[in-house]
Amino acid sequence: TPLFGDAATGALGLDSIDALEIGAVIKQRFGVQMKAQDEASRNAMYCVKNLHAFVCEAMGAEVGHAVATA
Repeated sequence: TPLFGDAATGALGLDSIDALEIGAVIKQRFGVQMKAQDEASRNAMYCVKNLHAFVCEAMGAEVGHAVATA
């Protein structure tokens, strides 16, 4: 069952396992911690645009610009 919106409405339609996997990769790749109880983290999982904005903001980067990774 999707936790973050239905794919039919334009959301990613992620379930809990999807969210855990994405959160782990975001932490590993960008050093950004996503917390289940955090409203901003939950909103980030709704769509790719939100996820991009969340990571950029957490890294102090301007949204719309590429985020450099090591």
